[in-house]
This record gives sequence, C-alpha cells and structure tokens, in this order.
Amino acid sequence: MNEHSTLRVSAARLEGAVTLSGAKNSALHLLAASLLTAEDVTLTNYPAKLLDTQVHVDMLRVLGKRCTLLADDIIRISQDAPPQSRLEWEGRSIRNTLLILGALTARTGTGAVPLPGGCKLGERKYDLHVELLEALGARVWDDGDYLMAEAPAGGLVGADIHLKLRSTGATENAILCGALAKGVTRVWNPHIRPEILDLVAILRSMGAQICVFGQEHIEITGMDALGGTTHTVIADNMEAITWLV
Repeated sequence: MNEHSTLRVSAARLEGAVTLSGAKNSALHLLAASLLTAEDVTLTNYPAKLLDTQVHVDMLRVLGKRCTLLADDIIRISQDAPPQSRLEWEGRSIRNTLLILGALTARTGTGAVPLPGGCKLGERKYDLHVELLEALGARVWDDGDYLMAEAPAGGLVGADIHLKLRSTGATENAILCGALAKGVTRVWNPHIRPEILDLVAILRSMGAQICVFGQEHIEITGMDALGGTTHTVIADNMEAITWLV
C-alpha cells in the first residue's frame, strides 16, 4: 500500500458460533473444592493454559493431589497421597490461598497457608475469612509467615455467618467450610455471582446439601464426607462480552 492508497472498512453483519473458554475465577474455586474429597474430581472446559490455574495445580500437588491433564481443557484431580494440611509454598502467590485454608481446615481439622501478599492479621484483605472461620469454631492466628487455622475437636461446627460486606471470596469460603461442618451453616448477605453458583453446583454434585435464597442467605447442611464428580467449568463471561462487542 503506497502513500496515496485508501483503506475503506464498511459495516457488515457478523454472525456465527464460538466456543467460550472456561472462566478462570470459577476454575480456581473449583480446584479448591477438590480438596474437600479423597475421590477423583474431573473438570471439563478447564482453562489449563492460564498461569493462575497452573500455579493452583502446583499448590494442589504440594498438598498431596495428583493432577493430570486428560486433554487441553480437561483435568482430573486425584488423591494418591495422604492429604497435607500445610501449604509449603515460595512461588507466585494467588488470592485463592484463603480458600485453600478453609478447605484444608474443613477436611483435615487444621490448615496453614502463606500470608496473602505478606499482609498481617487484622487487615481488610482477609478479615472476613478469619471471622467466618472463627464463627465455625476454629482458632485462627499467624506466625509471621503463615496464616493458620485449627478446628475444634470433631471438626468445624455450623453457625450463622453474617458477612459485613458482600464478598465473593468470603461467600465461597463459607460455602466450602459449611459443606463439611457439623450441622447447618447459614451465610447471610452473600455475594451471588456466576462463579458462586458454579461452586454450589459442583459441591451439590459431590453430595453437598446447599440451598440459595437469593441475595438474602445461603444454607448449607454439612456432610460427613463428599464424593467425586465430573463438572464443566462455566464459560468466561468477559470473553462472551468481548465477542458481542
């Protein structure tokens, strides 16, 4: 094209079908849910090429899980070794470590994860997570490097959890913990988003009893154990919007 050329772009109708990738945020939370069971969990439409999902899979391996890619978008998480309750990790940090703490405490009775971003206990970044664990009977503290939790003898105990803020992460952690807590857990003022409902869906398929009452509250009846499942990660809504634009 020389300096005198002209490029004209005319409006035209675009149509067709696309396959949307799995939502990263949802996939990370589903990986955390796999810590609640000793049985196999298989995720389809899984965004395996994203750095955050790769980091989370490496964390699961440290905790005793065997993670196998069956295809470009299918992963199977198995339990080959006894579950570990302390995440020894010096690599790249992701926010999902707080959900790992909740899942470990719910299943094994104790949990320890690196402090998120080097923060100290009492900062807004994870106050809600500490408060919900304490509401379920756990003792929570930090040793300067790790955030640690210990359930009472017999495990976490269901309770009414009143979230001061509508937090996606705190809502998810309360659901994960409530799935194995003794009795009934009610989460008031939850943040209802597609990834929350996807987490509820996979836990139900694993045997959890969860009722969602809109934005008012979520009710979870704790089970003694959860089973394995095969679950499809929801589509990435931001990718869908990009295609529509």
